[in-house]
Amino acid sequence: MKKRLAFLAAVVMMMTMLAGCHMVEYDEQSDRLQVVAVIDGEEILKDSILDDYETYKSYAYIDEDSENTEYGKTVAHSLKMQFLNDIVEEKILERKFEEYGIAELSDEEKAELQKEVDEYVESMENIITTEMETLRPAYPDYTEEKLRDTAEYNVMQKYGISDGSYLQELITERRKEMLLDRVIVEEPLTDAEIEAWYNENIEIQRKDMDESIYNYALAQSDSIPLYCPRDRYFVRVIYVDYIEGIREDAKELREDGKREEADALKEKARAKAEDEANNIMEQLKNGADFETLLIVHSDDDYSKEEYFLEHGFEVYSGQRSNPAVVVNAAIKLETPGQLSEVIHHDGYGYYIMELVRIDDKGDIPLEEVHDDIYNFLYEDARYEAYLELLEEWKEEYHLVVYENRLKN
Repeated sequence: MKKRLAFLAAVVMMMTMLAGCHMVEYDEQSDRLQVVAVIDGEEILKDSILDDYETYKSYAYIDEDSENTEYGKTVAHSLKMQFLNDIVEEKILERKFEEYGIAELSDEEKAELQKEVDEYVESMENIITTEMETLRPAYPDYTEEKLRDTAEYNVMQKYGISDGSYLQELITERRKEMLLDRVIVEEPLTDAEIEAWYNENIEIQRKDMDESIYNYALAQSDSIPLYCPRDRYFVRVIYVDYIEGIREDAKELREDGKREEADALKEKARAKAEDEANNIMEQLKNGADFETLLIVHSDDDYSKEEYFLEHGFEVYSGQRSNPAVVVNAAIKLETPGQLSEVIHHDGYGYYIMELVRIDDKGDIPLEEVHDDIYNFLYEDARYEAYLELLEEWKEEYHLVVYENRLKN
């Protein structure tokens, strides 16, 4: 026994010395194969978490230098836990879909969601433009075409468009809604509850939005805007595109080293679009109906939807979601029915706008946002109910998480 203890002591001492000399090497493969969670007897390996982490960590501004700082370690751990929680939720939903007989979507339903993805990609034009401006200082030698391709690739990767994960997310969300219809019983909201929420939040928004117009844009995506510190202009828009139809051809020419031919192709398309836009403007000046020409000529499908035909798109000073040239032209309009000039958004297309109305800055009336608030509170209550169910389901499936294994 004494010999065995002496031997073990010697081994421990040797390992300590080797560790002190940095001779014990990190085994990446073994680390990646660690079990980080078990749900319903199914093991989740660290490997699956690290793959997502490596793909998306740059969007959290984590690189090799920052990754080893205390802040970087905290953010990295938070990201890894988020990816683990996503996987756990996915596995729970798979089981619940089967338990409640929630079938796979039909090909027609999937095609409908694919159309939604395509429309979403089209709506990301301004995000791509912003990404181009971010990249421009780092790549001064890039052509506009290459800069756009790089920006588009980054954005598509970030939002899961290129690998099909966004479509799969929509499919899962559709099936999850079907599941929640089966397991959640909602109580309708009263007008009094909606008014109380409006009165409480409008006070907060007045302060926040007077500090920064950007907070108004955030409220549009995360909540319901109740107050705006700038006049709001609503415009109908005819958009004549010239880049989309020749993008792939121009890209191929540039890749083949035929830059001058690519530039010539782009210029020819631009000139054609300019002529079309000027022709539309001439017809408008001669009394043609704006809505009729919009439906016939606009290359933006959103502009033809019934809501936007009636109400127009919202524009305000300092808005970032629309090109600056469009915003600057819109806020110069003064009377309903007034037309803008033909506006060139360099590298994209031409716009002609018609003013629908101007809403003065200040509080947005309750009656204007009543239904939006109802839908917002309804979805919020439904989401909270789902989170409670999710915690119950984790217990049902005996979820065990080894969080410390995701701290390195």
